[in-house]
Amino acid sequence: MNLVILSHVLEVTYFVFFLIANTYCYLLTPIRSKRTTYWLCVLMMSPDIILMFFIYDKIHLFHWIIILLPILFLFKDPLQKRISCYILFYLSMMLCEVVGSTTPCLILSIQSGHFVLPFSINGPQAFVYFLTTVITATLILRLLRPLLKRLLEYIDGIALLLIGVPALFCVLTQTVITLTKIPLWGILPPFLLSYYLLHRGLVRIHQHEFHRQQLKSQKLLIEEQLANSRELEKEYQQLRRWNHDIGNHFQALAFLLESQKYEESKAYIQTLLEKES
Repeated sequence: MNLVILSHVLEVTYFVFFLIANTYCYLLTPIRSKRTTYWLCVLMMSPDIILMFFIYDKIHLFHWIIILLPILFLFKDPLQKRISCYILFYLSMMLCEVVGSTTPCLILSIQSGHFVLPFSINGPQAFVYFLTTVITATLILRLLRPLLKRLLEYIDGIALLLIGVPALFCVLTQTVITLTKIPLWGILPPFLLSYYLLHRGLVRIHQHEFHRQQLKSQKLLIEEQLANSRELEKEYQQLRRWNHDIGNHFQALAFLLESQKYEESKAYIQTLLEKES
């Protein structure tokens, strides 16, 4: 068995079992149980692993698209949230791939004295590549998980489109350049367009979050005003009861004085004063 292919198969298996399925269940609500999600992820991953044994130099461009497909079918959240999670997670895995592959290639380039490309490594080097990518991706995804969950709470359709199109452009551009003889500088125009769209998408997310924070502040202000109104209403009711009691006391004193019961009036006043003190 080719050690390079084996290392990448182990990498994909690790991601599915220990990162993707866990992150799925953290971000979304599974249709059944967490264990069911694990096995269905493995089932959806199987075609990718089989193809990797035969045409790895082609399938590596698409394997995250295949692996992430369960997120669209195995969860009971709204469709927009599932698609948002799919795109955000795809971009996260691309980030993990870039950082995870750059680090071992840099180490191997320093050791060998010449520049090492990710797909020009041999068997032993592939395992270094595998371990470094796994460690790096684990650290990155642990930091990204809370951010992804927060983004899913308020991402809208237009922002979803703006950040999704660059991911599609990235895959298509890599595919075209890999399978054809287009020079590498041909990636520049799609990259600039993707950068612009992604920037607009992130700006829209920021604006949406700012608007959400404004609504939250307005809601808190309204709740505070309602609480103050209820407190004022409570004090007003107490004042009305006090005025009512004072009126009753005056009527009682007036009746005693008209009846010339001065001692009883004095005792009644003394009782009121003791009660107030």
